[in-house]
Amino acid sequence: MSLAPRRIRFTAAKVLMVALLAVAALAGAATLAPPAQAANGCGPNDWRNRVVPEYPLGVNFHDACNQHDRCYGTMWYFVGRTPWAARKACDDALYSRVTNRCYVAYGASSFWRTCQQIAYLYWSKVRQHGSGPYRNAQAAIGLRV
Repeated sequence: MSLAPRRIRFTAAKVLMVALLAVAALAGAATLAPPAQAANGCGPNDWRNRVVPEYPLGVNFHDACNQHDRCYGTMWYFVGRTPWAARKACDDALYSRVTNRCYVAYGASSFWRTCQQIAYLYWSKVRQHGSGPYRNAQAAIGLRV
C-alpha cells in the first residue's frame, strides 16, 4: 500500500518534468518566431486616421493598438487556452488599455465618459471584424486557426 502513492507521485513528477521541458522548448521557439505583422496602429492601413483615429479626443490609442497587433501576432497558446480565447484576451486587453488611457487623460470628467464610449466602440468593432486579421496574423507565424 505504501508503494502506490509513491509510484503515483513519481509518475506525476515525470509528467510535470516533461511538461515543463515542452513549455521551455515552445517558449524558445516562440521567441524565434517572426512577428506576424508589423504593428500598424489603429485600424487597417487604408482606414487609419481617416475612419479610425489613433488619437480620439486627443487621447493616445496608438500604443494600445500596436500592442493589440503584437498580441494577435503572438502564438495563441501563450495568450489563451484556445485560439479564440486568446483572441478575446487580446481584444479585452486592448479595451483595458484604451479605457486606462481615457482615465489618465480625463479622470472622472464628462470627457472621460465620452472617451469610454469611444473605447467601447473600438473594442466592439475589433470583436466584430477581427477574426480575419487574427487568422492572418496566426498564419503568418505558421499556425492554422
